[in-house]
Amino acid sequence: MMCDECGANPAVIRLLTHVDGNLTERNLCAQCVARLGRRTRLNPQALLSALMGANGGANALRCPACGMMYSDFLANRRLGCPDCYQAFRKNLTPWLQGYHGIARHRGGIPARAGAEARRICRLDALRRALSEAVDREDFEQAAELRDEIQTLCAQGKGEGCHD
Repeated sequence: MMCDECGANPAVIRLLTHVDGNLTERNLCAQCVARLGRRTRLNPQALLSALMGANGGANALRCPACGMMYSDFLANRRLGCPDCYQAFRKNLTPWLQGYHGIARHRGGIPARAGAEARRICRLDALRRALSEAVDREDFEQAAELRDEIQTLCAQGKGEGCHD
């Protein structure tokens, strides 16, 4: 899990804060803990503000379908219904990125998911293979992978082809 503050280092400390009935979790690396501690040693309220960051208002988000609050998700790590994913999308994506190291599902694709989901998954796999080929300096394979990516992008609706 990566540090929520800098995003560059692995988190070594899980800091839970409970303010006004809202439980907030921050995963921090040693450098950010030291930096935040020095910056706020004489002002504990400033530490809480720094740790809450921009997500302070996000805790008030509510799913229109089931009524679940984002702060409830932070407290118990469970969503109330499938619509929660869309309602909390803006906040869930960075949270998933920090928690799992990736925001997109990497597992198998159910048969009922459809051709577009399989195409997007294939694009992700091809991009990873392309990156590995470039790292190995296997430019012939990289060119073939690039061409296959371009073909898949041309076949699709544009989703997954933002680069």
